[in-house]
Amino acid sequence: MTTILLPKDISSIQEPEALPEDYYKLRIVEEPTIIPNKKKELGGVNAPGAGDNLFMRLRVISENPEFNGRSFRKWIPLPNEADKLDFTTMGQSKEDFKMSMLAKISAGFSGIEPEGNEINLQAGQEAWVYVTQGLDQTGTRFMNEVDFMSQIKPV
Repeated sequence: MTTILLPKDISSIQEPEALPEDYYKLRIVEEPTIIPNKKKELGGVNAPGAGDNLFMRLRVISENPEFNGRSFRKWIPLPNEADKLDFTTMGQSKEDFKMSMLAKISAGFSGIEPEGNEINLQAGQEAWVYVTQGLDQTGTRFMNEVDFMSQIKPV
């Protein structure tokens, strides 16, 4: 048997706490990648709802050591052919909705309004992004989520 002496009593372990809702400086820490969504992965390219996601790994940059280094993973749906004929509740095509979201993210992280039909995101870019709180899937613990629907502010 191995006995390990811990630095404090197990009953004094503190559970992690979600960040307070606010704007935080987030850095893209790995090159963003394009990956298939679950429907495409499971059912192939012709499956209903099949498409791709932009996958980003982000990290909080803060002078507060309790906040600094917190990581987020974000999947942003990319427009597909079906989105041209599908509309949001506001009457905008899903293609245009997704494109405007991607343009907003690009402008926030690059500081430059995108033009044409390309956006560029890369590791090392930073932006001020709003972080929200919500309950996890079990409904028992608060967790954080990056809110790209709110304004994204260039650093």
